[in-house]
Amino acid sequence: MMHKPNMHQSPHRLVNGLVLEKKIKNKLKSKRLLENHQLPSPAASLLRGDNEWESEDILPYGAILAGKEQNVLRAALQNINGISYSAEHIALEEIDAMYKYHIDLLRMTEINIAMSLERRLQLASALQMRFTGSRVVSSSMKSKDEGYLPGGTTTIAQGPLSGRVFRRGSDHMGRFSWMALRGTDGTGIIVITGYRVCQNKGTVAGTNTAYMREWGMLRSEGVINPDPRLMVLRTMSEVLHEWMNRGYHPLVMITANENHLGKILERAVFFPRYLQDVVVVKVCPNS
Repeated sequence: MMHKPNMHQSPHRLVNGLVLEKKIKNKLKSKRLLENHQLPSPAASLLRGDNEWESEDILPYGAILAGKEQNVLRAALQNINGISYSAEHIALEEIDAMYKYHIDLLRMTEINIAMSLERRLQLASALQMRFTGSRVVSSSMKSKDEGYLPGGTTTIAQGPLSGRVFRRGSDHMGRFSWMALRGTDGTGIIVITGYRVCQNKGTVAGTNTAYMREWGMLRSEGVINPDPRLMVLRTMSEVLHEWMNRGYHPLVMITANENHLGKILERAVFFPRYLQDVVVVKVCPNS
């Protein structure tokens, strides 16, 4: 939970909003934990063996989802490991959670499907039926396949916040999506939702992984020796540079797939220069 930024200040920061990471299959258990305000410590879980970890559900933790005060902006990031969808609908479960917990800005990574025009229209329609106002932007690789497509992000603003959305955009490789929220006196906030693949440079991965798809696209664009993990940070940095020059302040949420904050700071050009507050949430050994 965070207070709405004062545009007259200079809060170059990654704000500690609501940060949730869980496996989608354990929604009921997770909701009970949230409603009871039980916030399990991830540190105890990290001491367990890999096999035991893999057999468990990842419990949500972060800001307590109590009643929201006025003049407070609630933002959430969740690696959903596949957005809910059917032939007729998309993201109904995620929209329900957004409504129930009064989330103003919902950001999802690893949606794992291609966001075709039809699906984008379905999502916009579902949001319109639930909220008085909403804006959404998604990123995914282009694909004719209607099934599984690794990676991708979706960013949703609802309520009064949606009226602040000035511009929206997405990365053509599905790595991140962004919104520019206009404030007063020419200031604003640039919101970025990012997904960074977990494989390091030189990894031999499956052909249908996000890593290999990004590697192939980078090669086709003339990059001789691609490093997808590094290049997503550089590309996100370029977006931040552009909007920072216009007087906008960054609000970045990313599934970084990194063990150590120091490595993120070393590789992400924009973190040391533009962000005052960095919050790292670790939910599994390799996140």
